[in-house]
Amino acid sequence: MEYIISVYLENPIGQTMGIMWLLSIIWAFLQEEDGAVKKILVVSNFFWLFHFISMGLLVWVCIKIIGIARLLLSFKYHKNIKIFYGVIFLTIITGILTFEDSVSLFPITASIMATYAFFFLEKAKLRLVLLLCSSCWLHYHYVHDSIGWIITEIILHVTHIITIYKIMSHEGDLENYIEKVKSIFHKTPNIDYGRYLAIIDTIHRKKHKNIFLHIKEKIWYNRNNNKHF
Repeated sequence: MEYIISVYLENPIGQTMGIMWLLSIIWAFLQEEDGAVKKILVVSNFFWLFHFISMGLLVWVCIKIIGIARLLLSFKYHKNIKIFYGVIFLTIITGILTFEDSVSLFPITASIMATYAFFFLEKAKLRLVLLLCSSCWLHYHYVHDSIGWIITEIILHVTHIITIYKIMSHEGDLENYIEKVKSIFHKTPNIDYGRYLAIIDTIHRKKHKNIFLHIKEKIWYNRNNNKHF
C-alpha cells in the first residue's frame, strides 16, 4: 500500500488521469447504445492521452491521438470504406514504427479489428469484436508480465460479456441463439422412410435381376456346348 501511495504521489495528475481512464472505459463498455459508447470512449482516450503526456511517453501519445481520430471519423464517416482504409493504413504504419517483437502483432491486430468494428459493426457484434480485441491485449500483457494490465483486461472482459448479455437479452437474440444451439444437440434426424424402402427394394430387384441373368447365361452356355444344366 505504501508503494502504491508513493507511486501515486510522484505523479498525482498522471495517475489520476489513468484512474479516470479505467473508470470511464468501463462505463463506456457498459452502455448498450453505440453512440454513447463512442462518445464516452473519446473522453476516455483524452484521459489516457493526458496520462501519457504527463508520463512523457510520446509514442503512446501519438497512438492515442490516432485512436481519438479513429473514433471521431467513425462517427462522421460510418461505413465509409475509403476513410476506413485510410485509418487502417495509419494504424499499420504506427504498428510498424512501434514494433518490438512478434508479440507486437497482437495489439496491431486488436487495433485493426477495433477500427473495423467502429466503422461497420453495431450492437452485440461490435462488442464481440471489442471482446476479441481485449483478448489480444490480454495475451500481450500476459507475455510481458504486466499484472496491472492483466487485471484491467480481465475487468474489461467481464464488462463486455455483461453488456453483450444485456443487449442480446433485450433484443431477443439470446433466446434465439440458445434455441438454435439446443436444436443442434437435440435435433431428431428427419428420415424419409418411404424413400429408404424404395431404395432397398430397388437394390433387391437389381440383385435378383443379376441372379436371373446369370442363370440365363449359364443355360445358354450349356445348350451351346451340349451340356446339361
